Amino acid sequence: RTATLPPTATNAQVEIVRVISPGDINAEGVDIRNNGAVVDLTDWELTASTGETYTFPQQRVFTGGVLTIYTRVGSDTPQAKFWGLDTALWQRGATLTLTDGSGRVQSTYIVP
Repeated sequence: RTATLPPTATNAQVEIVRVISPGDINAEGVDIRNNGAVVDLTDWELTASTGETYTFPQQRVFTGGVLTIYTRVGSDTPQAKFWGLDTALWQRGATLTLTDGSGRVQSTYIVP
């Protein structure tokens, strides 16, 4: 389930789409999709209900683009970012919150 709130960029509608392989550090990740105009995610944050926070580096996502944030260590690419953790973060019932650079909530997601 997702709850997407009003965006900050004109026509931007960025949402958390799904959590991939929750509980498996080797594959676990979060897909974020831009359903609106090109959006700059620089300094946006993805926060777990347990308090861990990932801050986005300089990153633009084009219309229809999907960005995956993997929990594990890895090398960032334009389509994949790596949080750098050594243990899995997501489990059933966990809440993820995506906030913009001004701290406004853009999307929340509860792991099914």
